[in-house]
Amino acid sequence: MRPGRTAGRDPPPRDLHRGRLRWRNPENDLPGDFEATHAVHYAAIRQPMDPQTFITDLKWRMTDGLDRLSAALADGSAGAVKVTTRHGEPWITVPKLDEPTGLDLLPALVPGPRRAADEDVQAAGSASGR
Repeated sequence: MRPGRTAGRDPPPRDLHRGRLRWRNPENDLPGDFEATHAVHYAAIRQPMDPQTFITDLKWRMTDGLDRLSAALADGSAGAVKVTTRHGEPWITVPKLDEPTGLDLLPALVPGPRRAADEDVQAAGSASGR
């Protein structure tokens, strides 16, 4: 167990610390007509309505991905990805990527309430002299 963690408990979402998210009941996030229109919603996210089909497909994709990683590690085609140990436990080491260019342009491309909320926060900060 890593320092600062409690056995059997995951840390809260990162955004919780910034006050953006609260622990919520997922039932409250569903549309009011979900029971009547759930087939439409599942089709929109391209997921099967049968949970066993979803689980079987997920297991297959995960197994396939791990098999491909294992083969790439064995034949040396995994780039700088390595399996090492850390504190006696297996650890996958992935090299740092270069910072993507153009991130400063992203806020102008993101429409909707998130952008408006960010602009409100910035305006409030500049009005208060921060």
